[in-house]
Amino acid sequence: MKLAEGLALRADAARRVEQLRTRIAASARYQEGEEPPEDAAALLAEAGVALDDLEGLIRRVNRTNAAAQIGAGETITDALAHRDVLRARHAVVTAAADAAAGRSQGGIGRQLRSELKMLAALPVAQLRAQARRDRPRTARAGHPDSALQLGGRPTGLTRATGGAGSRGEGVRNPRGRGQSALLGSAAGSERGSIPQRTVQPSTLHR
Repeated sequence: MKLAEGLALRADAARRVEQLRTRIAASARYQEGEEPPEDAAALLAEAGVALDDLEGLIRRVNRTNAAAQIGAGETITDALAHRDVLRARHAVVTAAADAAAGRSQGGIGRQLRSELKMLAALPVAQLRAQARRDRPRTARAGHPDSALQLGGRPTGLTRATGGAGSRGEGVRNPRGRGQSALLGSAAGSERGSIPQRTVQPSTLHR
């Protein structure tokens, strides 16, 4: 499996988990004398299977990112860290410039001559220039090496084509865990878009 396919499967699995969470919440309680929209217990078990698959994909993607070199001594994980910190730095500097310019006050200035004048404690123009220099850059979709293989053991996940319709569609449990997988299954992940060094500048807003 290519890394690009693994990233797509990971996104599908994450969406499926969120859809199942919404369906479980909608069916967890029902009015006496009526039937719930769906079987909440069955949905909970299905969510456990989907979370198992998601964890396996996150592990494999993260291992691949940590091992794949995209530059001199730089891995994909390094590039992702640089991208995320660049976004955070841009957000901090932009917020500082906005606050110093008085934008956080909704553009309300002095109404009366007796009111105290507000002064900027930070150089707004310099902060704006720094924010423009540090503006995050958006990489092309996919991966710099489209032939890069996804590392790790396959989870057996197949990409779902029908959304979150019938139970078990597009997923199966590689470790035999079901509903119990919801208790303590945790997986952190870097976001899927892989940055490249030759990119065009764009705004941070999505």
